[in-house]
Amino acid sequence: MALETREVLAARDRDLEGARVAVQGYGNVGRFAAWFLSEMGAKIVALSDVRGGVLRPDGLDLGSVDQHFADTGSVVEAPGTWALDGGQVLEVECDVLIPTAIGGVISGDNVEAIQAPFIVEGANGLITPYADSLLGERGVVTISDILANAGGVLVSYFEWSQNVQQYSRTEDHVYREMERHMVASVSEVERRAADGISLRDAAFVIGVERVAEAIEMRGFV
Repeated sequence: MALETREVLAARDRDLEGARVAVQGYGNVGRFAAWFLSEMGAKIVALSDVRGGVLRPDGLDLGSVDQHFADTGSVVEAPGTWALDGGQVLEVECDVLIPTAIGGVISGDNVEAIQAPFIVEGANGLITPYADSLLGERGVVTISDILANAGGVLVSYFEWSQNVQQYSRTEDHVYREMERHMVASVSEVERRAADGISLRDAAFVIGVERVAEAIEMRGFV
């Protein structure tokens, strides 16, 4: 997810270094997305979990937030932060918004309050079709779930294949291979989107074409 975000921003002459990021959901997806993006130079300004959210416009201390989360089970009231309702994290002024929790969290009810020019879907179906069309009209760039979550699926394939082959890859090797594949995937989606469609539609078109090609090659049609 972090790699895809970096590449999509770079394609629009935007730098991830210093970009303000808000993450809705602090589970396995949201927590690691926040850490990876922070390590790549982004500034995490807001986080939330099921109990509520926290904000710090000049950037959260993720180490402090993590320790507070370990002690209390929530990011709420982490030291040096301002309190937010869980839903307010979606409406924070930021450069990149990453919802990672339940589906349909960005809908017709709150889409007008979304301020981020870039949205990364960290889980499935987080933006309703109606909200997606309104965001597109405003020029908001959405990295859809099918692309944003592909890195995790790819690494799962690496794990499966090494188990089958009885071959162990190093962590560095896995990361290099994931980066190579994901950078290429983003480039392909960007090229298809140059035909005048959204990144979401471009990703789905490529996916459907690949399934159709595989079915034909296997002789099923």
